[in-house]
Amino acid sequence: MTYGICYGAVVASNDSRVRGLQVFEGKGSVKLGAAYVTIQKKGVLGLNAASHELLGKPETVELLFNPEEQVIGIRQADGQAPHTYRILAKSDGSALTISARAFLKFYDVALERSVRYPAELVEGILIIDLRQEGVDAHRRSGEVLT
Repeated sequence: MTYGICYGAVVASNDSRVRGLQVFEGKGSVKLGAAYVTIQKKGVLGLNAASHELLGKPETVELLFNPEEQVIGIRQADGQAPHTYRILAKSDGSALTISARAFLKFYDVALERSVRYPAELVEGILIIDLRQEGVDAHRRSGEVLT
């Protein structure tokens, strides 16, 4: 099994039971302030506040996809265009979502489980690389999916 982003140095010891123990460095699988997008099983894209901030806190976006690179792009857009998607927010601002089921199905993006991916802004587009390891969004342990 592969473990990912929440552990640091490995303990050194002559005892095989102790050797290889990993120091846990976080309470969860998400680093505070880092940008993430969750692809939910029901076909919704969930943005954390950092992702929304990187995009400039838009109300509407365009969804883009690069089939060769397996990359989703999210870009600010004028809400008047028919192909834009509205970002919905809970009243307390804790959840930002985009209903993207048709988009995800069209590009055959797997929806078997909800997976959280790191996101980065490149040339004004929030990039989600599906080839990167995602984290099961429902596991607090930060289990990395391969």
